[in-house]
Amino acid sequence: MSGIERPYIAGSQMWFSGKGKFGRDARIRGFGCGVVALLDFCVYEQALPAAGSREEYLDRIRQMERRALPIVPGFGIAPYLYPILVNLFFRRNRIPYRMRGMVGAGNREALEEMLKNDIPVIFAAGPTVPVLWRKKRLPLYPARGTVSAKSIKAHYMTLLGLEGEGEHTWMRVASWGEIYRIRLSDYRRFTRYTIPFTNRFYRMERVGGAEERAARGDRSN
Repeated sequence: MSGIERPYIAGSQMWFSGKGKFGRDARIRGFGCGVVALLDFCVYEQALPAAGSREEYLDRIRQMERRALPIVPGFGIAPYLYPILVNLFFRRNRIPYRMRGMVGAGNREALEEMLKNDIPVIFAAGPTVPVLWRKKRLPLYPARGTVSAKSIKAHYMTLLGLEGEGEHTWMRVASWGEIYRIRLSDYRRFTRYTIPFTNRFYRMERVGGAEERAARGDRSN
């Protein structure tokens, strides 16, 4: 079993109101998972301070969506565009991380390397191909138990840990403010029905010299 070192506090786009079909809050509620995943990542890595209240958290998400990760109504943020926007956000805010390419679901070694370095892994489960497989969805299971709790598609989540081996490998993930599990084999099967290049784990790396990393470590103690 491998996973991040500390408890992960997950936010949710479902905390936003769905009122007003064309308003920012409704847009974030429907398609803001990528923005939520990025803010939660930055807070976990102590690159941004934690919000002091639910309303402060929502305001931060609104600001990130407006200034850095604009959501296209009805579509969200395309997985191939997401790392470009994330890296622009990192540079503008002097956050010492970079998204450097993608990791395939079969590259467990690369996923475990990030987790062992205490780096949560943002990933995308893409939209299904319209008409042909629009009803296909990826099942999510509760943190304990084997009865599916929810199902998703066209969604960003965060990988927090891996457990088991081979076909019995489970991913522990953060989504909608909760911790769920996904069978890695289910994820791989789901990719067969999605638009090409919309399923990916994003390789996240810390940047900066040894002195800078040591200084960040000192501040986090």
